[in-house]
Amino acid sequence: MLNITTVRGRVERTDAIPTIPPVLKKIVKAVEDPGVSPASVSKLVSSDPALTAKILKAINAAVYGFAGNISTVRQAIMLLGLDVVKALLLGVSLFEIMEQTMVGLWKHSLGCAITAKLLANRKGNVDPDEASVAGLLHDVGKVVLGVQFPKEYEKALADACDKGLFLFDAEYEIFHMSHATAGAYFSQAWHFPKFAVDAIRYHHKPFLAKTAPVHTAAVHLADIFVKAYNMGFSGDCFVPVGHPSAWEIFDFSEEQMKEIFVEIGDMIAQVDDFFGGPDD
Repeated sequence: MLNITTVRGRVERTDAIPTIPPVLKKIVKAVEDPGVSPASVSKLVSSDPALTAKILKAINAAVYGFAGNISTVRQAIMLLGLDVVKALLLGVSLFEIMEQTMVGLWKHSLGCAITAKLLANRKGNVDPDEASVAGLLHDVGKVVLGVQFPKEYEKALADACDKGLFLFDAEYEIFHMSHATAGAYFSQAWHFPKFAVDAIRYHHKPFLAKTAPVHTAAVHLADIFVKAYNMGFSGDCFVPVGHPSAWEIFDFSEEQMKEIFVEIGDMIAQVDDFFGGPDD
């Protein structure tokens, strides 16, 4: 029988995800040093060719916005900052395990990343790259729970659809916490930037976000928009309603919303091309 102490203890382990390369732990530790240089972090990343290839592919994907213009990790760090690159490194390291945990989760996460960035650009007072990273990683708790408790998480996924529940409600019944809470515990253990931890913890309850309310609202709405467009799979079998607090933060006009939906549709078409075609 699972209890909340057991679940928390296992999701907080920094070795909870087996596909995370060992060098990433060194990178995370290095980035915590306020005196660290982009060159030294770049050297650490470049010591793992597979990780280097993954991060450059993710950043240069047309859907992410750089369209092949970044050729080195050092250049990426100079443009995006250490915190953003660190979070992206974990995101790309989770790619394979995301698909093993839940087919379609990586595509859903990438859709949330680019949609959150779009919303942040429209808002204008929040770093769009930070919003993008928060969107990419918002469901990391699903990965951690799925890896640590595979049978139990499979049951949560089945219960969500069979019982007509949101996935986070099905998770509560089994784990006594949702993927949002599990993801926050994991991201705190990895010393993620505060904006990412806040968005991960509260992306279903944006009204509770204190550290990064705009990032969190962007991820909350992006999550809903991507589900509405049926892009990838997040574990929910129906689309939730956006919380009023998130709509209030963005306060888009009807005309702006129409423009945003068109932009999202265009970007989803690009993501489908990136993944080799639309979902069946």
